[in-house]
Amino acid sequence: MSEQIKQAFIIGTGRCGTTWLGQMLNSNPVLCVPPEIQLLFEYSGNGNRLYEEYLLTKEQGLDTNQLISIIERGCPHNLYQFFDYPAFCRQHTTPKRSLREFVTAFYSAIAKSHGKLWLIEQTPWYGQRIDLATSLFPDAQFIHVVRDGRDVALSFSRTTWWHQSTRLNLSRWQREVKKIALDAQYFLKPEAYLEVKYENLVADTAVELKKICQFLGVNFDIAMLDPHGFIDYNQFCKFDLDQVSSQAYSVWYKQKNQTVFADNVEAWRKNDIAFDRSLPSEISSWLSYYGYPIEFTDEAETANLHLREYSLNALEQDNIEKSQHIQTLEQSVADYVQHTHIGNVKSS
Repeated sequence: MSEQIKQAFIIGTGRCGTTWLGQMLNSNPVLCVPPEIQLLFEYSGNGNRLYEEYLLTKEQGLDTNQLISIIERGCPHNLYQFFDYPAFCRQHTTPKRSLREFVTAFYSAIAKSHGKLWLIEQTPWYGQRIDLATSLFPDAQFIHVVRDGRDVALSFSRTTWWHQSTRLNLSRWQREVKKIALDAQYFLKPEAYLEVKYENLVADTAVELKKICQFLGVNFDIAMLDPHGFIDYNQFCKFDLDQVSSQAYSVWYKQKNQTVFADNVEAWRKNDIAFDRSLPSEISSWLSYYGYPIEFTDEAETANLHLREYSLNALEQDNIEKSQHIQTLEQSVADYVQHTHIGNVKSS
């Protein structure tokens, strides 16, 4: 394959339909959408990835064994089942001194190994570093999947990620969706950025897929609507996806009798205690920005809103205070042990 491989990213807050979209796009004969690779950079304290490891080498580059180790450690999937990356890393022609050269060659090789012309990375949290992604792939296009933050918050509360509190999750959704939107305006040209609402993708899948194909400049293919031909990302996963997938997705995945699974649209309406009728203005403004319905309540109700329950800053402060308290206790114990030990030595 002599044509140059093109690059795109599916980004979002997570729990917003990026995996489902990836399955549909991968069914297109020219689009390759691997399982989430998660190797470009660290996110939310999950450990060094390629960006940090290359930075630590101070331009010396990484050798074959280091690259293989980073990919094996950082990728949550058994990527070698999708692409023989150890063989790729061992090739003497593979560029290893430059992060940009390595990932460009790496992504290109993945697409070519499947006979595709596009490599689309569907790691949602790459949206938090659009600046880095564009520095590595200046011509890349970005598909931002947006979902009602309340449904995202509920979905995350059932996983081991983010928080058990739906209110804190909603606050985090607001932060992340805001950063993606503002960074997209700053770093991306309008023709390189497309917003796709999850709810629209569910309601009229064919229309939305055609918009995405037009955005990418590829032909729509009817196979993208056939769930029986969708890629099975579960087969590559290092852990049991049933433990973290939504109930609606799990049911759909096992049956696959239709293209969409619509039971989790506006799921927040079925959970009266997850959120307050009135929401902090920063959150409600971003829900409104994307056209999601909110209730406008009177000033008295807003004044009684427990803002701390939505405050990630308050949570972070609580964690700092708890950490400091634990450190103080540990120091007290250490001082006591040292004092007791010294006293015993003197008395003996």
